Amino acid sequence: QELVFPAHVDANVNGFLQSTIQLLKNKSATKTQKLLELLRCGIPQVEESSANILLATAVDPSNHDTLRELGLFPSFLKLIDSPNESLVAASLSCLSVLLKNNTNKDAFREVGGIPKLVSLLTSKNPDHQIYALQSLAYLSQQQTNYIALKDANAISAFLQILNNTVEQAEKDRFKQDVCTYSLWALAELSGSPPNLEEIFTKDEGLKILSKASRLVNNDYVLSILLRLTTHPKYRQGITDHCLGELINLLLTRNKTATLLRTLKILSNLCVDEANRLEIKKKDHLFRPHLLKLVHGEDLTIAYESVKLLSLMITNEADFGALDDTQILMKLVELLKNSDKNSRLQILSLFANILTHGNIQNKFVSCGGLEVLALFFTPANETSIRREVARAILNMTTLDDEVREEVVTRGFLPHLLALLAEKDVDSKTRSLNALINLALSFNNTLKIVEAGVTESLLSIIEAGQDNPKLLACKLFVNLTASETARGSIINNKNSLPIFVSLLDQQNPIFQLQGLKIITNLTLQGKIRKWFHDTKQVEKVRSLEQSSSHEVTAQVEMVLANLSFPFEESYEESTNEMISRILKSGQLILSSIDDDDDDDDDEVERDTQSPNVPRHSLENEERERDIQRIEKEDELKKQQLLKQQQQQQQ
Repeated sequence: QELVFPAHVDANVNGFLQSTIQLLKNKSATKTQKLLELLRCGIPQVEESSANILLATAVDPSNHDTLRELGLFPSFLKLIDSPNESLVAASLSCLSVLLKNNTNKDAFREVGGIPKLVSLLTSKNPDHQIYALQSLAYLSQQQTNYIALKDANAISAFLQILNNTVEQAEKDRFKQDVCTYSLWALAELSGSPPNLEEIFTKDEGLKILSKASRLVNNDYVLSILLRLTTHPKYRQGITDHCLGELINLLLTRNKTATLLRTLKILSNLCVDEANRLEIKKKDHLFRPHLLKLVHGEDLTIAYESVKLLSLMITNEADFGALDDTQILMKLVELLKNSDKNSRLQILSLFANILTHGNIQNKFVSCGGLEVLALFFTPANETSIRREVARAILNMTTLDDEVREEVVTRGFLPHLLALLAEKDVDSKTRSLNALINLALSFNNTLKIVEAGVTESLLSIIEAGQDNPKLLACKLFVNLTASETARGSIINNKNSLPIFVSLLDQQNPIFQLQGLKIITNLTLQGKIRKWFHDTKQVEKVRSLEQSSSHEVTAQVEMVLANLSFPFEESYEESTNEMISRILKSGQLILSSIDDDDDDDDDEVERDTQSPNVPRHSLENEERERDIQRIEKEDELKKQQLLKQQQQQQQ
């Protein structure tokens, strides 16, 4: 059982050494030291056998530290220059095993081994090249080696090897291994921003990576591209050079890791508008496949596909692709079971497509409102609730039935809760949603009874321009309803605050104040209040405004104020006056139909592209209002004629 080395070393010792490989696994440092001495004995067969025995010893990870401490790395670096190619191959093979150890990676760098290995990448001996590549790939895993590898021009060497071999890699197994180790090393090195920059700029790196993505084992390429696409400055180049290959991978590969990385890369590219438009030119090639992935059993792939869809589907022309009950049901199901990150993406997609009339009704029938309600409670994060509010405001742009269903399902308290948030975006989305909901007269009293009046008055007094303007517009729509008007003016602060809007320097706020007052003065007691408190003169003071809209609205208010109070009418005219007042249409600006610049703003987000903020009244309602106004004008004329006859 005891291994005894001969006193004199000659060629005959080679056979003896070959028979002792198994015995050396007893981790004897003394015997390992003797083998290191034999590496430098000058007899080629003995040196080669010693290297092979050390390789057998190195296979056991528990020997790695011992071999390093005995000075193996300096010995191997000297052997690399040996004319004996078999000895060099054996030494490099042993190195490739030892460099799996993290401590050994640093130790090898410290003895200056990295440049030596890089120089072997151009070796004509394939064994030398592959072992050197394997060793450098392990060294690339250690961030402390990044600088040394960069200084040794390792990145350029890897790219050059790929460029020379990738075309033949599919048919040649050895060249495929060479490409794999090169890509592995580059993928590890790409974790450093300076290395990423070098990969992007040197030796047509993107074109080489694009060709390499055709390999069966392309996950290393996708890892590099994924890291590159997290930086805006690299995205355009990737779109220019790699988009075709990425789409091909999406269509032809079934491996989960490959699909997942490809979807993430395309999503990252779509963040930039120019890239998104370029990708959209080709989306007819892959959108049907993307929808299949959404329906697939792999939820990770499905959620990543939804993310890409949310970035690709950005205008009404695109929404038709999702105008399908089965697709919507699947999306609702994914939303219900989503985690935090996926949830935001699906909500963003719904918020975009719910501006489409057909989709709004199908979404409700698919149970979408019930799922939205789950994520609108205060227990959810503000970002989630804010996106739910955006979905609600967009789905309530067209149909009164949908608006009333939203209120019936209990969304009002949560919308009002968002009004109390410090986040301005949350307030504005909630206000816009409430403006849309108030387009249905069946909702107005419910909105007021939910307690919105106090919140809106506070927002107007706070003075933040955008929320303040939206609060005014909501009051315009709410005061169009007779029952809602009564509840609003029961708040003792409401009338003074509305009148204070007329003192604003900005004509936009003056106009909104006049519209609210126009609706309120349909009630006799409000007309009486204006006369008693001499607020009529404040209204008249705006007759000289430079804004045509303001002066036109002043005329409407003064026309309403010119009507007597109900109790002053003769009994014979009370019935007609009451009917006209209850119609709420003496002079009505109940629906905010301004087309100000602010109304044309679109929602912009790095993760969710352009969608309308809110919609104004529909054309049918506008035609109804115009018709009623004409009828009321005739009624007023008849009433005035009767009054004149009575006076006579």
